[in-house]
Amino acid sequence: MNRTDKLLFGLVFGSVFPILFAFLAVTLWFVISKNESIVLYYLAFGLLIGMVTNRATQQGLIDRAYDLPDLILAFFYVFYNVGIYGMFMGFPVFNLITGVAAGYYFGKRIVYKNVPEDQQRAIIRKVSRFTTWGMVVICVLTALMALNEETIGLEVQGMLRLETEVTQGMIYAIILVGGTLLVVGQNLLTRFTIQKTMQAARRKRA
Repeated sequence: MNRTDKLLFGLVFGSVFPILFAFLAVTLWFVISKNESIVLYYLAFGLLIGMVTNRATQQGLIDRAYDLPDLILAFFYVFYNVGIYGMFMGFPVFNLITGVAAGYYFGKRIVYKNVPEDQQRAIIRKVSRFTTWGMVVICVLTALMALNEETIGLEVQGMLRLETEVTQGMIYAIILVGGTLLVVGQNLLTRFTIQKTMQAARRKRA
């Protein structure tokens, strides 16, 4: 594993536990207290637990980066999908980033582990299918939230700076066409990234 990948994996693995435990601590505060004067104590405690957990696990995760079980990889993938989805306030286009990240990781993993060609195709299909279904879930959730929003037409009209009124039919068309493009795009983007990463990694080895 080269230096750049170690830094990338360190960033990816090192960010999860502090963020996760901080979120859980604030959620706990909201459930049992809601006293705004002590929320920072909960947040600090969550960050501390996260940093301790990170210190205990990060190096092991980096050292075993290309041997991690699928369940752990799926956890990281879902975690960052949720984080990106929330960061961009439910705008799913930016979740395409996770398909690129998954493609980069598995492209590197395939080359690093010298996976036979017949197994490579199976891995590419499996990873692309997983990221595609992840985007399906995100698009469905976005569609449900949009259709339950009474002012969604006005919001879309303002966002796109349209002069004409956005009707309910147009909303359905945007959801259907946009969702289809995102789902297909995630699949193709994941496949493309895996293949290009494999080619680049092999050139470096040669």
